[in-house]
Amino acid sequence: MCFIFLTGCSSGGTTNNSSNNGGSLIKIGTLPNGSGVYISANNLSVTATSPQKEAIYLVGGSDNQSFSIDFSSVKLLAVNPLRKSTENMLKAGVGTNGVSVSPNSCLIGTPGSGIANSCEVEISVSPTTYGGTYKIIPMVTSKSMEETTLNPITILVNGPIAPSTKEITSFSLNGIEGVITGTNIAVTMPYGTGVSSLVAAYITTGNTVTVNGVTQVDGQTANNFSNPVTYTVHAEDGSTRDYTVKVTVAPAAKFYAYVTNSNSNAVTKCIVNSDGSFSNCVNSGGTGFSSPSGIVLAI
Repeated sequence: MCFIFLTGCSSGGTTNNSSNNGGSLIKIGTLPNGSGVYISANNLSVTATSPQKEAIYLVGGSDNQSFSIDFSSVKLLAVNPLRKSTENMLKAGVGTNGVSVSPNSCLIGTPGSGIANSCEVEISVSPTTYGGTYKIIPMVTSKSMEETTLNPITILVNGPIAPSTKEITSFSLNGIEGVITGTNIAVTMPYGTGVSSLVAAYITTGNTVTVNGVTQVDGQTANNFSNPVTYTVHAEDGSTRDYTVKVTVAPAAKFYAYVTNSNSNAVTKCIVNSDGSFSNCVNSGGTGFSSPSGIVLAI
């Protein structure tokens, strides 16, 4: 998950509640001194050419207290029922570019502190900011360095640019982890595993995943892996990337026994076959034993 740490501002005096566009204030948390923290609006629509003002108010609580407010932001993916993994609900490494809250050092205080009980910040985005829903998280720090995280401010960015990320960062079949090398994924299943209907669980930075045009549901959709299967990851900007998944089944485990030769009583190592017979019996000098008998030690 990628964070951009941003800072707010202070105003020169108390912000008049009439700047709330006629609406009710929205509470986003309570500070240790009992002060409630309110904002003037939520779900703000922001574009590169239309930044938004947000007023923050401090109401009640003990006197002679002052605080500074800093901000961080994250971009949330739209809820996608095709994603089961919670890791996919936040776009890692994408989405915080160009989001800013300014100016910095948002100072706010209660009566007697000499600091206004409100401040105003401007939230803006750049022309390259991805469109989507962002959460701006206020962090309040007291003079004694006690920190309080408040409920987030939601902004809706109407941007023309969509993320192009389309990686598979984790892949498993029936709980067996695959090895990802570039766009190739190799999975070795235990001996005896049927590969005609295996269910993949994966983490992707893309928007959707398809196999032969069929949309995949993480942890639910089964595929036949008798031959390599191509998983196509679709980014939000429409671009795609193919991953080839190759499945192999581990061979049967070999059991060995040290046996004596019926002719010379020499000891040799043999493979024990499923029917209990011996094969591939070779002594230390490499000579084969045609009629082994008498197990000395089985391993």
